[in-house]
Amino acid sequence: MSSEIKAPNAILDSRQSRVQHISDTLTQARWARTVLDSFPGELPADLDEAYAVQDRSISVWDDQVVAWKVGGIPPEMRPVLGQDWVTGPIYAKRQKTASQAPVRMPVFEGGFAAVEAEIILEFGDLRELTSSSLSAAEIVPYIARCYIGVEIASSPMPDINKIGPLAVISDFGNNHGMIVGREIQQWSPEILSSIEVKTYVEGKRVGTAFPPAPPAGPMGAAAFLVSNLKRRGHAIPPGLRVSSGALTGIHDVLVGQHSTVVFDGIGEIEIEITALQCGD
Repeated sequence: MSSEIKAPNAILDSRQSRVQHISDTLTQARWARTVLDSFPGELPADLDEAYAVQDRSISVWDDQVVAWKVGGIPPEMRPVLGQDWVTGPIYAKRQKTASQAPVRMPVFEGGFAAVEAEIILEFGDLRELTSSSLSAAEIVPYIARCYIGVEIASSPMPDINKIGPLAVISDFGNNHGMIVGREIQQWSPEILSSIEVKTYVEGKRVGTAFPPAPPAGPMGAAAFLVSNLKRRGHAIPPGLRVSSGALTGIHDVLVGQHSTVVFDGIGEIEIEITALQCGD
């Protein structure tokens, strides 16, 4: 056998070593609130390896997963990766409820931070669901509630989005929190798509959009998530929430800045971006 050809066990060992190194480096950076100059070593070889990194990190993180974020893969990379979406966990300590006062959301100062307007979906009982592959239309009966909301994206890696989806998946989906706002009563996919959403940073409007209709948009994101979690062996209990994708864009923010997200006819959410401190 040529010395240039790796045996299957050697390839597996190399993969496991890479997964462990990436996971350990990223989780330690998050625990220590430190910024990383670059991605730790080689990128995962594919989506499966990136999710292996994420799953290993989830297994050592001391908090309960109460929701998942879903985000889009850039169109030019979808044929390469064979997928339209990415996902990552949202933890109990990072889930907050909107109020009249601005919600303080800590981020990695010097790392990446962004505000994203989102529709948040809450699953009902999926225990009788036998299929692991649903369409956006088929997922609708399994959505119990919908809310307006905001995802706070943040990572110790300032260039995480430039590095690409494999880096995003590896680092908890580039998530660092979710704000749950007012419930959308008597919702339907059509009603969701009729809501004008506006995002402001420091009083300047930085994005305006309507939630996309199925098969994209919130329902498409929820259908993808069910398939992804079932394939990875993660539970989907009643009440699990989905932050279903940036509506007006991914808007970079800095510590000390203020953002407002407005869902016309329903409500708005005020956010104050703060520096992540020990104990947060």
